[in-house]
Amino acid sequence: MIASSGWLVFSLAILGLINTVILLLPPKFAVILLELMILPYSARTTLLIGVGVNIIFSVMFERWGVQYLAQIVGSLIKTYREHRRIRLEKAYKLLDGR
Repeated sequence: MIASSGWLVFSLAILGLINTVILLLPPKFAVILLELMILPYSARTTLLIGVGVNIIFSVMFERWGVQYLAQIVGSLIKTYREHRRIRLEKAYKLLDGR
């Protein structure tokens, strides 16, 4: 039996296959049912290449980019907290009269 995440991946793969078929070789009933605009074949292949590049960059970002982005955000938060701590310490010194 396939786990629930397996069904999700399987469903996404089938959906991607259906979308690719409709993009490249749309069946007549799909054109009528979905009211598709007929595009030249070169435009369809350009769209397919764009989707492929988008998938590649999305996977690359999820694999490596998230780690670097999290480090950057973490360092910004740390810098903000240190700046705020120093500012609060100065305020306490002013209140103490030192």
